[in-house]
Amino acid sequence: MPWRSQSEPSKMEKAAAGLSYFTFGMTGLLYMLLSKGGNQSQLFRFHMYQAVLLSILAMLVNWALRPLLSIGFQIMGAVAPAVVPVAELTIGWINLVLTNTFYLLLLYGAVWAFLGKFAEVPLISNVVRQNMR
Repeated sequence: MPWRSQSEPSKMEKAAAGLSYFTFGMTGLLYMLLSKGGNQSQLFRFHMYQAVLLSILAMLVNWALRPLLSIGFQIMGAVAPAVVPVAELTIGWINLVLTNTFYLLLLYGAVWAFLGKFAEVPLISNVVRQNMR
C-alpha cells in the first residue's frame, strides 16, 4: 500500500470520496468547498483527484477517438466498402470493452474509498500521488 494517511478519514470523507467516482469528482469538490477547513485527509484528496483524473482521461479518449473513427470509416467506405461492417463491429466491441473497463475502475475506486483504503490504478495513482506532494 502507498503512504499512510496523517489523519484518519471521517465517515463523511469516505462517503464523499466514494461518491466522487460516480459524479466525476463533483461530490468531492463540493465537499471540499463546504468543509471550511481544507484539512481533509490524504485518503479523501487521493480518491477525489483520482476520480477527476479518470473522468478527464475517459472524456479525452472519447473525444479523440470519435472524429478519428468517423474519418477512418469514411476513407474505408471509399476504398473497400465491404470491410466497413466488420470494422464497425470490431470497433464497437473494443469501445464496449473500454467503456466497461472504465466503469469497473470507477466501481473499484469507490469501493476502496468507502472502505477507507487507497485504490491502486496503474499509472493514474502514480500521477495523483506525485501531484499531491
